[in-house]
Amino acid sequence: MRIKLRTKIAVLVLGVVAAFLMANVAWESSRRAELEEAELVQQARALSANMEAVWEFMNKNQDKINYDSAGNFEFKGLQCSIAGRSVGAFFSRDTDYSVRYVSDTPRNVADTPDAFEQASAMSDKIWNSLGVSATVSPST
Repeated sequence: MRIKLRTKIAVLVLGVVAAFLMANVAWESSRRAELEEAELVQQARALSANMEAVWEFMNKNQDKINYDSAGNFEFKGLQCSIAGRSVGAFFSRDTDYSVRYVSDTPRNVADTPDAFEQASAMSDKIWNSLGVSATVSPST
């Protein structure tokens, strides 16, 4: 039994269309994953900038906190690091995010960066060495 030319062409066209559809699905899936990762990085940088703002606020207002109205120094135990950790703990408690302070040279074991944080820091160093800024820009 011979297969007609029309049938051969139809099968070929259907095969090509199916191949293109599968390639498109794979490409869209990969692109979606890249976009989600970029969004997560942007959110992480925004959270980091927020924590930096808390630290800066506490640093600038430390004298107001520790001096009474008569100008007498009275340390109240509220340091920038304590405020930053507390804000991070409250934020982490109330959301699905985890915010914490880490350092390349920690004095406290709890401040040691995990593997993800180390990779992120290395990525930022690489981008900065290439002259690419890794700052958070405001949304418009």
